[in-house]
Amino acid sequence: MLPGFLNLWPFAMRRALARWRLLVPLAVGSVLAVALMSSTFIYGDAVRQLGLDFAIDERTPSELDIDLIAYYAPTTPDAYREIRNEVESAIEHNVAWFVEDST
Repeated sequence: MLPGFLNLWPFAMRRALARWRLLVPLAVGSVLAVALMSSTFIYGDAVRQLGLDFAIDERTPSELDIDLIAYYAPTTPDAYREIRNEVESAIEHNVAWFVEDST
């Protein structure tokens, strides 16, 4: 099966070269279609980010405040520092791009 298939390549290439005026627009159209399809995802992400930015800009800073409530109250200064370091690390890792100031 495979040797017979390989023998068809010269025939296929001759046919493609004979119809190059048909294949060039087909290839260009395929490339443009792929570019258009891939750009829709990029455009969707950009619109989503702009919507988030707009929604955040429409709010006052007091509406955007986040209060963290801990159900475990540290009893020593060392325990407090450890918990604060963990919280600040989580903030830095997850929402640092959004946080303007933390107290």
